[in-house]
Amino acid sequence: MMETISDLAALPVQSSDPVRVIRTNARLQHVTEDSFYFSGQPARLAMAYISPHNDFQATVSALQRLAGRTTLIATMTAGELCTQGGPTREPLYNDTRSSWDDVVIQLFSPEMVEAVSVHTIALGEGASSGAPADVRVEQIQAQLSRVALPFVINPQNTLAITLIDGLAKAENYFAEALYKAEIFPCTFIGGSSGGTLDFRETALFDGRRVVRNHAVLAFIKLAPDFAFSIFKTQNFVNTGRSFIVTEADAGSRLVRSVLDRQSVTVVNILDTLAALMSCRKEKVLEALEDYTFALSIEGELYIRSVSGIDVEQGVVSFYADINVGDELFLLKSKDFNETTRSDLRAFLRNKPQPVGAILNDCILRRLNNANHLRELDGMWPVPAAGFSCFGEFFGINMNQTLTAAVFFRLEEGQVFHDEFIDFFPIYYGRFSQYFLQTRLNQQKILNDIRKGLIERMVDFIRRTAQSSLELEQMVKQTEAVRATMESVRAELHARMQSMANDDQKGVLEEEFQNVVHKTKELFDIVTILEKISLQTNILSLNAAVEAARVGEQGKGFAVIASEVRVLAQHTKDSLGKSSQALAGVKTSTGVLGQHIGESEKKLAEARDNYGEIFTRIGNMFSSFEQINEVMNSVEEMSHQQAQLIRKVEDDIAHLRKIEQ
Repeated sequence: MMETISDLAALPVQSSDPVRVIRTNARLQHVTEDSFYFSGQPARLAMAYISPHNDFQATVSALQRLAGRTTLIATMTAGELCTQGGPTREPLYNDTRSSWDDVVIQLFSPEMVEAVSVHTIALGEGASSGAPADVRVEQIQAQLSRVALPFVINPQNTLAITLIDGLAKAENYFAEALYKAEIFPCTFIGGSSGGTLDFRETALFDGRRVVRNHAVLAFIKLAPDFAFSIFKTQNFVNTGRSFIVTEADAGSRLVRSVLDRQSVTVVNILDTLAALMSCRKEKVLEALEDYTFALSIEGELYIRSVSGIDVEQGVVSFYADINVGDELFLLKSKDFNETTRSDLRAFLRNKPQPVGAILNDCILRRLNNANHLRELDGMWPVPAAGFSCFGEFFGINMNQTLTAAVFFRLEEGQVFHDEFIDFFPIYYGRFSQYFLQTRLNQQKILNDIRKGLIERMVDFIRRTAQSSLELEQMVKQTEAVRATMESVRAELHARMQSMANDDQKGVLEEEFQNVVHKTKELFDIVTILEKISLQTNILSLNAAVEAARVGEQGKGFAVIASEVRVLAQHTKDSLGKSSQALAGVKTSTGVLGQHIGESEKKLAEARDNYGEIFTRIGNMFSSFEQINEVMNSVEEMSHQQAQLIRKVEDDIAHLRKIEQ
């Protein structure tokens, strides 16, 4: 921490214009030592706004040599603003379309500024170090607590010009540490040092050395005949639509998740923005061209501008600090020129004659309204100067805003009235409360999520309890089905064993073969009898022939031979009929044999098929046994789950009692 004090109150002061603005270049053309004097007295404070294309160290060294006894502080810019005031056509916004080399110097006379005290505060190890936010805040707070001012702070006549390294991403840490220190009840206003838009370098000068990753504070105490107030303008209107941040990295200023208020669940920010802008996620950045976001603190808007969107990673980056618990409102742009001019007219109404202003204007205002910048020429009625910065600071950090510390000369005995100054303790309390409110918002989000989780758990438990009852009923039904299947299984087993018994195989075919064999034997007997009948008939014929030869003596024998022949003929006729009958039996038996063979074959196939069916039924019963085991496990699990549900219900009841 470095401190310089400039207190020239003892020197005589001559009346003159209390604020002077000089526009020059890197060579400090037309700037002399006399430029730093008011009526023969050195300026109490000089502020230099230096182009990033100049050699910053060389420029501040040259300025310091010229400044002499004047306290000098300086900042690198992303563009300069300056005007001598009045109805002039000189540009308020210096041209930055090329590698410009502008240097703007703003001088404050000892007539207006009674005392100045400059202090330098290190901002910690930087965003890339990974140092916890609380650690960085504590480090900054410790330095602030050691600051000793040479005068008593009065919020009506004391303000702190606040210049912060624009690449440190530490504005939020600084502000939180500031209000935790509780020793500076005054207005802090300024901006974050700028640079070229590659965001590679920026710098500050604290009166002795060039510093980076620091904040430079210039506490200014005004003389009794002067007063100040703060002008703030933004060309946006609140749409009323908002979301709450639930996952953010303060160091990198990335936001990943927000709270869905309807479902009280955490969702990706790009899904929310796509729904908010009624477009696809890939088109969100394009859809936001005329929009931005802001915190709302008691109706005052503090803009947080989007710096980029990574659709693949599902993150949105911002130019200003974002905290978990921040509610970001969607703002829509409105006319730049008319809004700025009308806001300034309203601000100056019923106030004394202004004598000068320090301007802090966001680089995004310059870039997004490039075609309308000249419309603001001649707007300021007094000498005013400042810079386009990488973020404005008015109590807390913000973007896309023009803030100005405006100074007024008071007539003898005149009392200055201004809403901000008159009610400063309230505004200061709002700034300080923001960080406490952020913590409370974080707890509220946790409570909302916890409440939603409890409600979902209650619903889950209710559904699970019903499922447990259904499972128990299913297990009981499974027992009845199992008993029925066992009965069916036993009956099928008995029947299939009877049909598939191997010792019955071929019995019918064997008996049929016996019939065939006996029929064949009958055929053989009939054949023998036919042969005997034939021989008998032949013998009877021979006997008749012999009887005729012997005449009367053979007559009796002829009668016998004739009877034998008749008998042989009858036998032959009977054997013929028997032979025909046996032939029919043989044919029928052959046909029957075929049928029996086919039947035996089909029975064999049926036996094999029944065997296969029996095997499958056996497998089915084995599977059913496994199912039965699973169902038994499910039943046991259901009982355990019922016990767990009763325990959770008891815990939820306790939580609800605590919440009440």
